[in-house]
Amino acid sequence: MLSYLGFSQFWGVLASAAIVMAAVSTGSFRRFERFALFLVFGSLLLVPVILMVHPPVDQIIRGFFSPRLPEAGQLNEVMLLIIAIVGTTVAPWQLFFQQSYVVDKRITPRLLGLR
Repeated sequence: MLSYLGFSQFWGVLASAAIVMAAVSTGSFRRFERFALFLVFGSLLLVPVILMVHPPVDQIIRGFFSPRLPEAGQLNEVMLLIIAIVGTTVAPWQLFFQQSYVVDKRITPRLLGLR
């Protein structure tokens, strides 16, 4: 996305990592939670980028209902894609984050309607 906006990917990733590390290092879960929500809403900035690219609508619809791996991709690129998808879907840190969230918010089984 950064290259579409005219920014260097290297410096953009470096700046993003520094910002996220600063947000995590504040020591306040509430501040980090607000920052994470800001990032979620910031991801809506992808909508104009998608419109700038002018993707074929039929390809989007086909890919949405029948996702496939890249046909012209080399094996190492396809394997990296699979590892990235699985790694971001089933990340161990997410389990710890969710557990700390439950403790921080004092969520009990009664609040979840389990009793």
